[in-house]
Amino acid sequence: AATTPPPFVTLFDTLAPAESDQVLGPDAVERLCTDMQVEPDNVLLLVLAWVLDASKMGYFTREEWESGIQQLGSAGTPHALRQQLETVQSAQ
Repeated sequence: AATTPPPFVTLFDTLAPAESDQVLGPDAVERLCTDMQVEPDNVLLLVLAWVLDASKMGYFTREEWESGIQQLGSAGTPHALRQQLETVQSAQ
């Protein structure tokens, strides 16, 4: 039987464009911002890029997402992700 992917993988898949399921680009990141109810220029996006160790500004690869989100606490919803990012931000 197929195993159900963890919620943070499903979240990536929900955001990923059909043409590339390995990278979240600017449009997908903008959707994530909308879902998290933050503006794209919010500092939380910089925190996310830092947590994911993103190699390219405005883009998150599946590999970066999976390793970074697991280290962050495996958020499976935009709301949970925002809360975890706020926790990281306040700890800095």
